Amino acid sequence: EQPWTDLRRAGLAEAPRVRVLGAVLRALLPALATFEREGFPAFVDDWSRFDALAGRPVRVHTGARVEEGIAMGIDSGGGLRVRHADGERVHHAGEVSVRVAA
Repeated sequence: EQPWTDLRRAGLAEAPRVRVLGAVLRALLPALATFEREGFPAFVDDWSRFDALAGRPVRVHTGARVEEGIAMGIDSGGGLRVRHADGERVHHAGEVSVRVAA
């Protein structure tokens, strides 16, 4: 039910897998080294620039509960900030599943 894409739709269907893997690793390995040295705070600004959920209505699934709110970006620890009717709360990976509200 979630949107997805593939290399063909991105115009990269003819790229050999080893070239795609090489491009991913060239971007990923320096980021991993930065993360090891500085942690997640080094990525907060970049994440915020590309955050597709920020300011959008979302549904947060926590176990059997489903709560609606507005995604407000992330905190310095990587938690998802959501403004609910009763105030803002931070949700962490492993505890929630987020879907853009219809």
